[in-house]
Amino acid sequence: IDANDLTEWLIYTIIIEKLMLRDFRRSPSVNPSARRQFLQNLAMRLSERGEGVAKQELFEDLISRHFKSDLRLLSSEDRRRRVDELFDDMRSSATLTRTAGGDGWIFSHNSLREFFVASGMIGGLVNGRPLNTSIPISPVMSGFVTSMHKEKLQTVIQKFGELWTERSAHSNIGSYLSLIWPSLRRSDGAGFDILSGSSGKALMLDGVRIEGIRFTDEPGLSGKSIVGNGSEFSDTSFLAFDLQGSEFRGSVLDSVSFVDCKLSGTTFDGAFLFECTFINCDFTGASFRGLDESSSIVIARHEGILTRLEGQEVLGFLAFNGSSTDKVSDFDRLSFHPKISI
Repeated sequence: IDANDLTEWLIYTIIIEKLMLRDFRRSPSVNPSARRQFLQNLAMRLSERGEGVAKQELFEDLISRHFKSDLRLLSSEDRRRRVDELFDDMRSSATLTRTAGGDGWIFSHNSLREFFVASGMIGGLVNGRPLNTSIPISPVMSGFVTSMHKEKLQTVIQKFGELWTERSAHSNIGSYLSLIWPSLRRSDGAGFDILSGSSGKALMLDGVRIEGIRFTDEPGLSGKSIVGNGSEFSDTSFLAFDLQGSEFRGSVLDSVSFVDCKLSGTTFDGAFLFECTFINCDFTGASFRGLDESSSIVIARHEGILTRLEGQEVLGFLAFNGSSTDKVSDFDRLSFHPKISI
């Protein structure tokens, strides 16, 4: 292998292969591919749960699923014995380490878990069997994918584009979007075209969960509005982004930041805003009608001091700044006039 061809993806692929061969020499009863698949499933289950430690119960549950075809041929007593053998075998993998307390096992390095997740998700996507579970995606996971060789990455993006057209049938497609998002920036942002509608002027993000994504004015995104009706946006940020004419009808926005954004003509009707931050945004002509009554936002007031608003305070702020809202009192609206201190 030429040193110039080495990428993070390839390096970790080689590391995993060598560790699987080490495990195979120690225990030849399980072939390397089956063990690798089991460890991928273990990594995904831990990531899905937001846990780092695998207990015996989790091992046994995965063993019963992963080795189901072999176990069902055994008698009850032999099956129990084989499960115990596989538990001892799987937990002894060179990729795992026992916790200090001795009550569980963790991946020897967190990056191994993250690579197992990333490679498992990409493998399922390319093979036409995308995972049907939502997994939090870390920057390291998406970094692995971005490091793939251009030709392989292009195949991944193409497969994802095909999946995106059927996004309503895939509850976890938001996890794939988070995983692949940084890779779409390659080729001057041309990858973002797969998210656009037939007009090419809007990112079609409706009916999905968007988490941990950063929208900025950059090639491929600049000049595009967003159709995010019925979606859930979480821990997402819009920075100096022109959202004029975008749609967030009936969406849930949880801890979403809007900084230096143009919201003119943007529709948030029927949405629920939870702890969303709005700083230096243009609200002229935006619509927030039917906003969930328990919505809360954070704004910058009085020399940049962040202030939390809820209920009628939210409507008052939006109305004062030029948005269309449900009925709001003059008191709540005018309390945001710079000459009034409350």
